[in-house]
Amino acid sequence: MGLACQVLRAAVPIQPLLWVLARQMERSSEQACDSEVVEAGLHSPTYADCLLRLSEKWAPSEPQLLLAAGVVSFRI
Repeated sequence: MGLACQVLRAAVPIQPLLWVLARQMERSSEQACDSEVVEAGLHSPTYADCLLRLSEKWAPSEPQLLLAAGVVSFRI
């Protein structure tokens, strides 16, 4: 997410449309990064395994802290 968006969210925390925009920017950025990796030639399951291993390595011992920190979000 861009710096300008973060500054606006901090300056105007009660603006719900700004939060929706920030979330959409975050999703778009995540998808763009994933697409770049796959287009560069890394096999999708290999990439997914790598991300999983990284999240396991950096995960705190308490799952509640992991969720509270917003480090991982699962989307179904």
